[in-house]
Amino acid sequence: GVELSFSPGRIDPTNTAFSASRKPLVGEFLFNGQKLFVIGNHFNSKSADQPLWGRFQPPTRTTEMSRTQQALAVNLFVSHLRNLDSNVNVVVLGDINDFEFSPVMTVLKGDDLTNLHDTLPPGERYSYVFEGNSQSLDHILVSNNLAASTLYDPVHASAEFAANVQVSDHDPDVALLSLPTAANFNGSSKSVNTANAYASDLLTYTLTLSNSGETAATYMLTDVLPAGVTLVSGGGLSGSTSLTGTGTLAANTQATFVVVVQVSGSFTSTFTLSNTATLLGDGQTRTLTAPGVVVQPRRYFFPLVSKQT
Repeated sequence: GVELSFSPGRIDPTNTAFSASRKPLVGEFLFNGQKLFVIGNHFNSKSADQPLWGRFQPPTRTTEMSRTQQALAVNLFVSHLRNLDSNVNVVVLGDINDFEFSPVMTVLKGDDLTNLHDTLPPGERYSYVFEGNSQSLDHILVSNNLAASTLYDPVHASAEFAANVQVSDHDPDVALLSLPTAANFNGSSKSVNTANAYASDLLTYTLTLSNSGETAATYMLTDVLPAGVTLVSGGGLSGSTSLTGTGTLAANTQATFVVVVQVSGSFTSTFTLSNTATLLGDGQTRTLTAPGVVVQPRRYFFPLVSKQT
Protein backbone atom coordinates (compact mmCIF):
# COMPACT_ATOMS: atom_id res chain seq x y z
CA GLY A 1 0.00 0.00 0.00
CA VAL A 2 0.87 3.69 0.02
CA GLU A 3 3.36 4.72 2.69
CA LEU A 4 5.52 7.71 3.52
CA SER A 5 9.30 7.58 3.39
CA PHE A 6 9.29 9.83 6.50
CA SER A 7 6.47 10.24 9.02
CA PRO A 8 6.14 13.01 9.84
CA GLY A 9 7.72 14.49 6.76
CA ARG A 10 7.66 17.71 4.76
CA ILE A 11 5.76 18.10 1.52
CA ASP A 12 7.90 19.30 -1.39
CA PRO A 13 10.37 21.02 1.00
CA THR A 14 12.39 22.69 -1.76
CA ASN A 15 9.34 24.34 -3.34
CA THR A 16 9.90 28.10 -3.43
CA ALA A 17 6.23 28.63 -2.48
CA PHE A 18 7.31 27.87 1.10
CA SER A 19 10.39 30.08 1.17
CA ALA A 20 10.41 32.08 4.43
CA SER A 21 7.11 30.37 5.27
CA ARG A 22 5.83 27.50 7.37
CA LYS A 23 6.22 24.13 5.67
CA PRO A 24 3.33 21.63 5.61
CA LEU A 25 3.90 18.41 7.54
CA VAL A 26 2.31 15.07 6.69
CA GLY A 27 1.96 12.15 9.09
CA GLU A 28 0.88 8.56 8.48
CA PHE A 29 -1.42 6.93 11.05
CA LEU A 30 -3.06 3.52 11.38
CA PHE A 31 -6.56 2.98 12.79
CA ASN A 32 -8.88 -0.01 12.39
CA GLY A 33 -6.32 -1.47 10.03
CA GLN A 34 -6.64 1.54 7.73
CA LYS A 35 -4.03 4.17 6.97
CA LEU A 36 -4.81 7.84 7.43
CA PHE A 37 -2.60 10.61 6.05
CA VAL A 38 -2.93 13.94 7.88
CA ILE A 39 -1.39 17.12 6.43
CA GLY A 40 -0.98 20.09 8.76
CA ASN A 41 -0.72 23.56 7.23
CA HIS A 42 -0.28 27.23 8.13
CA PHE A 43 -0.33 29.22 4.89
CA ASN A 44 0.98 32.76 4.47
CA SER A 45 -0.81 35.51 6.34
CA LYS A 46 -3.28 37.98 4.76
CA SER A 47 -1.83 40.86 6.78
CA ALA A 48 -0.29 42.55 3.72
CA ASP A 49 -3.62 42.67 1.85
CA GLN A 50 -5.69 45.83 1.64
CA PRO A 51 -8.55 45.89 4.22
CA LEU A 52 -11.92 44.43 3.24
CA TRP A 53 -13.73 47.66 4.05
CA GLY A 54 -10.93 50.11 3.10
CA ARG A 55 -11.10 52.94 0.58
CA PHE A 56 -9.83 50.73 -2.22
CA GLN A 57 -12.58 48.51 -3.54
CA PRO A 58 -12.24 45.77 -4.40
CA PRO A 59 -9.20 45.40 -2.13
CA THR A 60 -5.94 44.18 -3.61
CA ARG A 61 -5.01 40.76 -2.21
CA THR A 62 -1.25 40.80 -2.69
CA THR A 63 -0.71 37.69 -0.57
CA GLU A 64 -3.17 35.50 -2.46
CA MET A 65 -0.65 34.42 -5.10
CA SER A 66 1.73 32.92 -2.53
CA ARG A 67 -1.09 30.99 -0.84
CA THR A 68 -2.32 29.76 -4.21
CA GLN A 69 1.14 28.34 -4.92
CA GLN A 70 1.20 26.69 -1.50
CA ALA A 71 -2.27 25.26 -2.06
CA LEU A 72 -1.16 23.85 -5.41
CA ALA A 73 1.81 22.07 -3.83
CA VAL A 74 -0.42 20.41 -1.23
CA ASN A 75 -3.05 19.58 -3.85
CA LEU A 76 -0.46 17.87 -6.07
CA PHE A 77 0.74 15.78 -3.13
CA VAL A 78 -2.82 14.67 -2.37
CA SER A 79 -3.41 13.88 -6.04
CA HIS A 80 -0.26 11.75 -6.04
CA LEU A 81 -1.56 9.77 -3.06
CA ARG A 82 -4.91 9.31 -4.79
CA ASN A 83 -3.25 8.15 -8.00
CA LEU A 84 -1.44 5.46 -6.02
CA ASP A 85 -4.60 4.43 -4.14
CA SER A 86 -7.99 5.81 -5.16
CA ASN A 87 -9.41 4.91 -1.72
CA VAL A 88 -6.63 6.52 0.32
CA ASN A 89 -7.79 8.39 3.45
CA VAL A 90 -6.49 11.96 3.61
CA VAL A 91 -7.11 14.91 5.94
CA VAL A 92 -5.78 18.39 5.07
CA LEU A 93 -6.22 20.91 7.87
CA GLY A 94 -4.91 24.07 9.43
CA ASP A 95 -4.94 27.83 9.22
CA ILE A 96 -5.20 28.33 5.46
CA ASN A 97 -5.60 32.09 5.96
CA ASP A 98 -8.27 32.32 3.30
CA PHE A 99 -12.03 32.07 2.86
CA GLU A 100 -13.92 28.96 1.78
CA PHE A 101 -14.97 30.64 -1.48
CA SER A 102 -11.49 31.92 -2.35
CA PRO A 103 -9.39 30.83 -5.34
CA VAL A 104 -6.88 29.43 -2.85
CA MET A 105 -9.46 26.97 -1.47
CA THR A 106 -10.58 26.04 -4.98
CA VAL A 107 -7.00 25.07 -5.86
CA LEU A 108 -6.48 23.24 -2.57
CA LYS A 109 -9.64 21.14 -2.94
CA GLY A 110 -9.15 20.24 -6.58
CA ASP A 111 -11.13 17.12 -7.45
CA ASP A 112 -9.92 15.03 -4.51
CA LEU A 113 -10.96 16.87 -1.34
CA THR A 114 -14.14 18.10 0.33
CA ASN A 115 -14.00 21.20 2.53
CA LEU A 116 -16.08 20.37 5.60
CA HIS A 117 -16.81 24.07 6.06
CA ASP A 118 -19.00 23.82 2.97
CA THR A 119 -21.26 21.31 4.76
CA LEU A 120 -22.28 23.85 7.41
CA PRO A 121 -25.16 26.34 7.27
CA PRO A 122 -23.81 29.69 5.99
CA GLY A 123 -24.28 31.32 9.39
CA GLU A 124 -21.94 28.81 11.02
CA ARG A 125 -19.07 29.12 8.57
CA TYR A 126 -16.61 31.09 10.64
CA SER A 127 -13.74 30.49 13.05
CA TYR A 128 -12.33 34.01 13.30
CA VAL A 129 -13.76 37.49 13.79
CA PHE A 130 -11.74 40.38 12.35
CA GLU A 131 -12.97 43.96 12.71
CA GLY A 132 -16.48 42.64 13.24
CA ASN A 133 -16.37 40.44 10.16
CA SER A 134 -16.93 36.71 10.78
CA GLN A 135 -14.50 34.74 8.60
CA SER A 136 -13.48 31.18 7.92
CA LEU A 137 -9.71 31.02 7.80
CA ASP A 138 -9.30 27.62 9.45
CA HIS A 139 -10.38 24.59 7.48
CA ILE A 140 -10.52 20.81 7.61
CA LEU A 141 -10.67 19.05 4.26
CA VAL A 142 -11.04 15.29 3.80
CA SER A 143 -10.69 13.00 0.83
CA ASN A 144 -14.03 12.62 -0.91
CA ASN A 145 -14.44 9.02 0.23
CA LEU A 146 -14.54 10.21 3.87
CA ALA A 147 -16.84 13.21 3.46
CA ALA A 148 -20.23 11.52 3.87
CA SER A 149 -19.29 9.77 7.12
CA THR A 150 -17.44 12.67 8.78
CA LEU A 151 -19.00 14.96 11.40
CA TYR A 152 -17.66 18.49 11.68
CA ASP A 153 -18.12 21.55 13.88
CA PRO A 154 -16.17 24.76 14.51
CA VAL A 155 -16.42 25.25 18.28
CA HIS A 156 -17.10 28.94 18.88
CA ALA A 157 -15.16 29.16 22.12
CA SER A 158 -12.89 32.13 21.45
CA ALA A 159 -13.59 34.21 18.35
CA GLU A 160 -16.84 35.70 19.69
CA PHE A 161 -15.35 36.79 23.02
CA ALA A 162 -13.34 39.79 24.14
CA ALA A 163 -9.60 39.58 23.68
CA ASN A 164 -8.92 39.52 27.42
CA VAL A 165 -10.87 36.27 27.86
CA GLN A 166 -9.95 34.53 24.62
CA VAL A 167 -7.88 31.37 24.73
CA SER A 168 -6.96 32.10 21.10
CA ASP A 169 -8.13 34.49 18.41
CA HIS A 170 -9.17 31.43 16.33
CA ASP A 171 -11.89 28.92 17.19
CA PRO A 172 -10.92 25.24 17.22
CA ASP A 173 -12.39 23.08 14.47
CA VAL A 174 -13.36 19.51 15.35
CA ALA A 175 -13.93 16.64 12.91
CA LEU A 176 -15.07 13.12 13.82
CA LEU A 177 -14.01 10.60 11.19
CA SER A 178 -15.47 7.14 10.77
CA LEU A 179 -12.86 4.71 9.47
CA PRO A 180 -14.39 1.28 8.84
CA THR A 181 -12.21 -1.76 9.36
CA ALA A 182 -10.04 -2.55 6.37
CA ALA A 183 -10.73 -5.42 4.00
CA ASN A 184 -9.68 -8.75 5.50
CA PHE A 185 -9.43 -11.94 3.44
CA ASN A 186 -8.21 -14.05 6.36
CA GLY A 187 -11.25 -16.35 6.23
CA SER A 188 -10.66 -17.40 2.61
CA SER A 189 -10.10 -21.09 1.96
CA LYS A 190 -9.73 -23.90 -0.56
CA SER A 191 -11.25 -27.35 -0.19
CA VAL A 192 -11.59 -30.54 -2.22
CA ASN A 193 -14.46 -33.00 -2.37
CA THR A 194 -12.52 -36.12 -1.41
CA ALA A 195 -9.41 -37.32 0.37
CA ASN A 196 -8.92 -40.39 -1.83
CA ALA A 197 -9.21 -40.84 -5.56
CA TYR A 198 -8.19 -43.09 -8.44
CA ALA A 199 -6.53 -42.28 -11.71
CA SER A 200 -9.05 -40.79 -14.20
CA ASP A 201 -11.36 -39.60 -11.37
CA LEU A 202 -12.86 -36.10 -11.29
CA LEU A 203 -11.89 -33.81 -8.41
CA THR A 204 -13.88 -30.74 -7.36
CA TYR A 205 -12.00 -27.88 -5.72
CA THR A 206 -13.97 -25.07 -4.05
CA LEU A 207 -12.28 -21.71 -3.54
CA THR A 208 -14.11 -19.44 -1.09
CA LEU A 209 -13.00 -15.80 -0.93
CA SER A 210 -14.20 -14.11 2.25
CA ASN A 211 -13.97 -10.42 3.15
CA SER A 212 -14.74 -9.92 6.84
CA GLY A 213 -13.80 -6.22 6.77
CA GLU A 214 -16.08 -3.21 6.44
CA THR A 215 -14.35 -2.02 3.27
CA ALA A 216 -14.57 -3.42 -0.26
CA ALA A 217 -11.35 -4.53 -1.93
CA THR A 218 -10.20 -5.64 -5.36
CA TYR A 219 -8.79 -9.15 -5.40
CA MET A 220 -6.57 -11.19 -7.72
CA LEU A 221 -6.82 -14.96 -7.49
CA THR A 222 -4.31 -17.33 -9.15
CA ASP A 223 -4.60 -21.12 -9.12
CA VAL A 224 -1.85 -23.06 -10.90
CA LEU A 225 -3.04 -26.62 -11.48
CA PRO A 226 -0.60 -29.34 -10.45
CA ALA A 227 0.93 -31.72 -12.94
CA GLY A 228 -1.15 -34.80 -13.57
CA VAL A 229 -4.55 -33.16 -13.88
CA THR A 230 -6.47 -31.52 -16.73
CA LEU A 231 -9.08 -28.83 -16.42
CA VAL A 232 -12.72 -29.78 -16.91
CA SER A 233 -14.36 -26.56 -15.64
CA GLY A 234 -12.80 -23.33 -14.37
CA GLY A 235 -15.85 -22.14 -12.47
CA GLY A 236 -15.54 -18.57 -13.73
CA LEU A 237 -11.75 -18.41 -13.66
CA SER A 238 -9.78 -17.83 -16.87
CA GLY A 239 -7.04 -20.08 -18.25
CA SER A 240 -6.40 -23.79 -18.62
CA THR A 241 -3.38 -24.61 -16.45
CA SER A 242 -2.89 -21.29 -14.63
CA LEU A 243 -6.34 -20.08 -13.63
CA THR A 244 -6.84 -16.41 -12.77
CA GLY A 245 -9.71 -14.23 -11.62
CA THR A 246 -10.09 -10.61 -10.56
CA GLY A 247 -12.96 -8.64 -9.13
CA THR A 248 -14.17 -6.58 -6.20
CA LEU A 249 -15.25 -8.24 -2.98
CA ALA A 250 -17.72 -6.09 -1.07
CA ALA A 251 -17.58 -5.68 2.70
CA ASN A 252 -18.69 -8.73 4.70
CA THR A 253 -19.31 -10.87 1.62
CA GLN A 254 -18.00 -14.04 0.00
CA ALA A 255 -17.31 -15.21 -3.53
CA THR A 256 -17.05 -18.87 -4.53
CA PHE A 257 -15.30 -20.54 -7.47
CA VAL A 258 -15.73 -24.26 -8.19
CA VAL A 259 -12.96 -25.84 -10.26
CA VAL A 260 -13.30 -29.37 -11.64
CA VAL A 261 -10.25 -31.31 -12.84
CA GLN A 262 -9.62 -34.86 -14.03
CA VAL A 263 -6.74 -36.93 -12.76
CA SER A 264 -4.58 -38.51 -15.44
CA GLY A 265 -5.19 -42.19 -16.04
CA SER A 266 -1.52 -43.03 -16.65
CA PHE A 267 -0.32 -43.25 -13.04
CA THR A 268 1.08 -46.61 -11.99
CA SER A 269 1.85 -45.86 -8.33
CA THR A 270 0.14 -44.13 -5.41
CA PHE A 271 0.94 -40.47 -4.74
CA THR A 272 -0.52 -37.42 -2.95
CA LEU A 273 -1.91 -34.63 -5.12
CA SER A 274 -1.41 -31.12 -3.70
CA ASN A 275 -3.04 -27.93 -4.95
CA THR A 276 -2.64 -24.31 -3.76
CA ALA A 277 -3.91 -20.92 -4.89
CA THR A 278 -2.63 -17.39 -4.27
CA LEU A 279 -4.94 -14.54 -3.22
CA LEU A 280 -4.05 -10.83 -3.27
CA GLY A 281 -6.21 -7.86 -2.34
CA ASP A 282 -6.22 -6.99 1.36
CA GLY A 283 -2.62 -5.87 1.53
CA GLN A 284 -1.33 -9.40 2.06
CA THR A 285 -0.40 -12.38 -0.08
CA ARG A 286 -2.43 -15.35 1.07
CA THR A 287 -1.86 -18.98 0.12
CA LEU A 288 -4.99 -21.12 -0.02
CA THR A 289 -4.08 -24.80 0.25
CA ALA A 290 -6.51 -27.63 -0.26
CA PRO A 291 -6.06 -30.90 1.71
CA GLY A 292 -3.93 -33.42 -0.17
CA VAL A 293 -5.68 -36.14 -2.17
CA VAL A 294 -4.23 -39.65 -2.17
CA VAL A 295 -4.42 -40.89 -5.75
CA GLN A 296 -4.11 -44.61 -6.49
CA PRO A 297 -3.72 -46.24 -9.88
CA ARG A 298 -6.70 -48.16 -11.12
CA ARG A 299 -6.40 -51.93 -10.94
CA TYR A 300 -8.50 -54.11 -13.11
CA PHE A 301 -9.28 -57.69 -12.07
CA PHE A 302 -10.32 -60.31 -14.59
CA PRO A 303 -11.84 -63.59 -13.51
CA LEU A 304 -9.89 -66.75 -14.27
CA VAL A 305 -11.92 -69.20 -16.31
CA SER A 306 -10.78 -72.82 -16.40
CA LYS A 307 -11.53 -74.78 -19.53
CA GLN A 308 -13.41 -78.00 -18.90
CA THR A 309 -12.38 -81.03 -20.96
